[in-house]
Amino acid sequence: MPNTTFRLLKWSAAGMISAVFMWACDNDPASIGLDTLPATDVLNANSVSTNFYGVQTQPERVASDHMAVNQPRLPLGELNDPLAGYTRADFVTQINLGEKTPVFRYDALTDTVDDAKFSPVSLELNLVYRYEDWLGDPNAVQTIQVYEVTEHLPKITSLNRYHSDFELEGKIAAEPLGEIDFSPRKGLTEEEWQKKNYLDTISINLGEELLERIFNLPEEKLQTREAFQNELKGLYVTVKPELSAEKTGALVRFDLNLLTSNMTLHFQKVLREITNDGEEGDTLQIEPKSYLFPINKEVVYFSRYEHQPLNGFFLDDPEVTHLLVQGMGGPMTRLDLAPLISQWTDSLAQQGDLRYGISGVDLVLRPDTTPIADLHFPYSQTLNIARLNERGNPVFPIATRTEEGDTLAIFNNQSADYDAETNSFTFRMNQHFFETAAKGNAEVPPLYLVLPNMQFNFNRLRLYNRHPDFGPVLKVKYVSYPSNETQQ
Repeated sequence: MPNTTFRLLKWSAAGMISAVFMWACDNDPASIGLDTLPATDVLNANSVSTNFYGVQTQPERVASDHMAVNQPRLPLGELNDPLAGYTRADFVTQINLGEKTPVFRYDALTDTVDDAKFSPVSLELNLVYRYEDWLGDPNAVQTIQVYEVTEHLPKITSLNRYHSDFELEGKIAAEPLGEIDFSPRKGLTEEEWQKKNYLDTISINLGEELLERIFNLPEEKLQTREAFQNELKGLYVTVKPELSAEKTGALVRFDLNLLTSNMTLHFQKVLREITNDGEEGDTLQIEPKSYLFPINKEVVYFSRYEHQPLNGFFLDDPEVTHLLVQGMGGPMTRLDLAPLISQWTDSLAQQGDLRYGISGVDLVLRPDTTPIADLHFPYSQTLNIARLNERGNPVFPIATRTEEGDTLAIFNNQSADYDAETNSFTFRMNQHFFETAAKGNAEVPPLYLVLPNMQFNFNRLRLYNRHPDFGPVLKVKYVSYPSNETQQ
């Protein structure tokens, strides 16, 4: 069907050039690969840009445990996003023993447990976050609550993953261990944040009952991490659901892998004077002590999310004006490029007087970066493209199978950085894949736009869709040249 392609192509006299030539844009990466085309006296270089439209889709769930990303920062809070709708985020974490065996009541002088000299003071959960690592209203006040997990959490393996829709009903205690009111900015100036190295910690008192229970654990419960985690199975950290519709709220990401994110047991040792007859007398000194229970990659932790999109969020509808890409298991964008690639089938079949070669293929997407006044909603500076596996999770890098059973990369880059000059994200497609797929020898699977580390990334992007100037574009750069028969 050469005529189909001829209707797409607009020839340019300036495109008629010799075998050694350059594109108008000398540094255009899409011209890479021209040296693989056959030598000929005349090459006609051109490009065609085709608009198309994506659709909105929503994953049922995403894997949200620490196997999903190396350095997670777990979001927490309630948010009414004026673009994305309502989002609620919380998380579950186990607590670990430290490297040293706990000695809460152990007196080294007598080599015995001495209840008379040691006493508990408090038990706190400490959570660390970074300056501006929040979304929404930085002055919003929310009540953070901590509950005890009452069921054992199996270890994370390739066969046992934790997902964003993990059901907690019947798995946590009825009453919270402790709670605290919290706002992200805390009323501090940037100079005050600078003095704190742009880090801050919230400390939540976990109550007297758990304090006494942990402090009085017998020695055998403190010898191994498994034994300890059978006594304290985990903590569920959430916020009290009280965000009204007219309030924005906020999400804050807490970095659990920092050493200062931990559970700390504060206790004290009483030192008394010894009388002439060897008895203990008056108190000389009270020595404060503490033991840190770390949170690290040896324990189970994972995020949970709830999304309620705004009215007008229509799944699988190509007529929507914008597409939303959100982290935290939120909306994704699905693209179907198969019809666009198949338009080149006839022209690449090497029939007739002219033959065609693909020199570059760009997938270009443009974000709507209209700011939202007085609120902190930074846009993601990176966009990823993926395909979904059989479990519905994004897979990188993207590849497909040819008819011969070979693996063929679909894109040269799975991530695209935001280009402020052109207000765009550009993905470079593997031109060999494009030609192979156009000839019908490779599958063109549905592709999905997602954010990096989508399990924990709480930013979002709003992309133009049904827009005459800024909608998605597939730009194909090609050359045409006479067939061997014509040259002879």
